[in-house]
Amino acid sequence: MNRLRDLFTCMLLVGLGAGMGAGTVAAWSDDTDNGANRIKAGTVVLTNDAGGTAVYSVNAATPGTTMTRCVVVSYDGTLPARVKLFGSVSGGLAQHLTLEVVRGTKAPAANGDCTGFTADTANHAGLGAGVVWRGTLDTFPGSGAPLVDPQTWNLDDDHAYQFRLTMSSAEAAQGLSATMSFTWEAENL
Repeated sequence: MNRLRDLFTCMLLVGLGAGMGAGTVAAWSDDTDNGANRIKAGTVVLTNDAGGTAVYSVNAATPGTTMTRCVVVSYDGTLPARVKLFGSVSGGLAQHLTLEVVRGTKAPAANGDCTGFTADTANHAGLGAGVVWRGTLDTFPGSGAPLVDPQTWNLDDDHAYQFRLTMSSAEAAQGLSATMSFTWEAENL
């Protein structure tokens, strides 16, 4: 019986101790915050001075003629980007047209004028100073394997591209036509 009384006394004392302790605990508290959080997405913005119009519009091209046009492409995005160029070409004349694309600098000018164009000194594709592509128009890269500019583009970068299109003197070219569209694409890194 003494053991039962001692056990009861012990349980009573533990219960009273726990109850008394809960009412006498003191605590301090403080907090701080980081308000006005804001996130703004970066941008990828690419334009050209031709404003979406055709680089070439030629009727009655003559054999051996070289037609030179320039496009200045500008990057106004806030994120660093890779710029790509690809085309869509159709028509039988495309195999009789040789195209050379040269990267360089110049001031933007209306109507694709190449006055003041200066080719890059770098040999980007192993084809000569500034040349990024050369071949017949029917083999110009499509969207699946675009030409990729050798440099990363950043805000306010612009580069001129000179397109030199030369008509073959082959009799088979007579009366044929070709259509082409060139697409510039920027993709952030």
